[in-house]
Amino acid sequence: MSDGPHRSLPMRPAWKRLAERADNRSFTAEQVAESVYPALADDWRAEVSASLVEAVASVLDGSSQAGLFAGDADELGRLRAACDSPLASTFVDAARDALADGLRGQQAIEQCVEAALQDRALREIRSVEEHYLRKSDRDRAGHVRARLEGSVAFTSFGELARAISQGVALGRRFKPVKRDGLDEGVPL
Repeated sequence: MSDGPHRSLPMRPAWKRLAERADNRSFTAEQVAESVYPALADDWRAEVSASLVEAVASVLDGSSQAGLFAGDADELGRLRAACDSPLASTFVDAARDALADGLRGQQAIEQCVEAALQDRALREIRSVEEHYLRKSDRDRAGHVRARLEGSVAFTSFGELARAISQGVALGRRFKPVKRDGLDEGVPL
């Protein structure tokens, strides 16, 4: 007998842990939300290279060689063509949108990272729900989706986006709090 549909999810381990927490009613919405950061940070580390972030940052900072809007758009087009993951592609697409809106600088980079992370979170929620619909029943899938959507609502994507855009090591900073003490059990 399986421990739950989250075991067979075709996703990274951090997303499986998030789905497991969302499925388990003993976790509060805040505790489920704690697992959103590691899942997104893990995806970012695996799919978006630091060199891509630097290249996009140089375009959005206005320090690229082209210096003109058309040259910057062409540079982002070349970067987009070289992307080998959906998250990286979404990040560059967000940079194109920021450039078209006239945004520049660190704030624009953070906004692009945040948009890419939000898009990824929503896509993964739909994937988890679809998997639960196949492996379990409709009520359970709806419950898990609602819990995941609630956890995303608690998540401050801006904090994670700032850390990523500033090159902060994500591994330890966004780990969920481990509660293993006697007084750290299920809240009453």
